[in-house]
Amino acid sequence: KKHNLGINNNNILQPVDSKIQEIEYMENHINSKRLNNDLVGSTENLLKEDSCTASSKNYKNASGVVNSSPRSHSATNGSIPSSSSKNEKKQKCTSKSPSTHKDLMENCIPNNQLSKPDALVRLEQDIKKLKADLQASRQVEQELRSQISSLSSTERGIRSEMGQLRQENELLQNKLHNAVQMKQKDKQNISQLEKKLKAEQEARSFVEKQLMEEKKRKKLEEATAARAVAFAAASRGECTETLRNRIRELEAEGKKLTMDMKVKEDQIRELELKVQELRKYKENEKDTEVLMSALSAMQDKTQHLENSLSAETRIKLDLFSALGDAKRQLEIAQGQILQKDQEIKDLKQKIAEVMAVMPSITYSAATSPLSPV
Repeated sequence: KKHNLGINNNNILQPVDSKIQEIEYMENHINSKRLNNDLVGSTENLLKEDSCTASSKNYKNASGVVNSSPRSHSATNGSIPSSSSKNEKKQKCTSKSPSTHKDLMENCIPNNQLSKPDALVRLEQDIKKLKADLQASRQVEQELRSQISSLSSTERGIRSEMGQLRQENELLQNKLHNAVQMKQKDKQNISQLEKKLKAEQEARSFVEKQLMEEKKRKKLEEATAARAVAFAAASRGECTETLRNRIRELEAEGKKLTMDMKVKEDQIRELELKVQELRKYKENEKDTEVLMSALSAMQDKTQHLENSLSAETRIKLDLFSALGDAKRQLEIAQGQILQKDQEIKDLKQKIAEVMAVMPSITYSAATSPLSPV
């Protein structure tokens, strides 16, 4: 704004200065014309005085000549003075005021122009025009001066506004500088936090790796324990899971065998009844050999049934003993599982203690959203 105002002031002042110069030139010209007019008037007065003195002298000479001779009276009466008399008059005038006449001749207008009234009229018209122009130029000058004063007042107001704007600009620059410094500090803090976050992530990944290794080790231990249990069960012919299934199958087979035993006992009772009937029949009949053969056959069958029953009882006893062994192995495996769970809890507690002891982890608990493992 200040630059634009300076340009506008320069644009306004340049024509004002040129106008003032023109006005001064016109005033000087008018003053010179006034001086010329004054000089012309003075020269006219001097010429009039010279002509008056010359006429009076001619009159005196003419009167003297008339008194002296009638010829000279007739010659001089109604005639113009000769050139010799004119020259003498001019010489006398010049001898009276040589310096003033020289000044007048240098500054005044020639005699051929003085004799012209049109030139004076034109000069008067020019003077009037110049006066009107001078008045208009003075009015314009006053208007321009008022405009300059208003512009100077507006310039002062604009300068005060510029001062306020400069102060506001300085305040804004200070705020911007402070904001830039805060931004740099924030960047430094962010970089530091990123470094700490990376360190914490590395520590977390390291702890997670350790935890994964511990889990793998635990799985391996569990697998080895399961293999040991399976090997122990395999030494007896069955594993824990298969033992359970086998126990269920053996219980079902035991129930089935008990049912079969009951059926066999019923059959034995029936056979005994038949034997009794056969005995009765033997007693009633004479063919004892057939009865004896039938009896021997029935005895063989009963013996076979008794042998099968004894074998089934032995199998039941073996199954019950295997069931007891499987239960004991299950209890041992459950105890080992509980022990491993306790070891896992202890390891978790140790890991939590290690995480609490580590400084980076303690710092991350307040700054980063990382949850403890």
